[in-house]
Amino acid sequence: MYQVHQALTLLFWPKKQKVIDSKSVIYVRLTVNNQRVEISTGISIDPLLWDQKAQKVIGKTEAAKNINVQLSSIVSNINKNFSILTSLDKTVTAELLKNAYVGIGPKPRSLCDIFDFHIQKFEQKVKAGHKSPGSLARFKIAKQGDCIYEITIWCNRQKVVRVEILIHC
Repeated sequence: MYQVHQALTLLFWPKKQKVIDSKSVIYVRLTVNNQRVEISTGISIDPLLWDQKAQKVIGKTEAAKNINVQLSSIVSNINKNFSILTSLDKTVTAELLKNAYVGIGPKPRSLCDIFDFHIQKFEQKVKAGHKSPGSLARFKIAKQGDCIYEITIWCNRQKVVRVEILIHC
């Protein structure tokens, strides 16, 4: 069992109910604040070669080494996703972490998508009489032209590099 963070625990095991050609698929159980989800790693092994205590395949063969490297990579990727979710000040749940790891979630937004969203909201404020039509025209020109070379965005006095952080400001 890997203790990645106080609130996150990973457990690998070969699922013996899913035996195909005398091989079991390795699953990983994510436990976040006592909530559990299971994910198949897609890696099949002979259950007799599994060391449950060490959470890896026994042996010095090339195949065993490759599987152990894959398992280490899975731990690293889950830890990375957990760190990203934590840094975004989101309440991390096991299901949210699983979705982040397998790639389910909100579509990443480009700078152009954010510009379009801003222009759309700005147009509504111009129609309501709260913003200047000249400013809206300059936003539209900036988006159409090649005048966006380098954009530094500040949020709460911190330089924001990631779009996800910008969205939640």
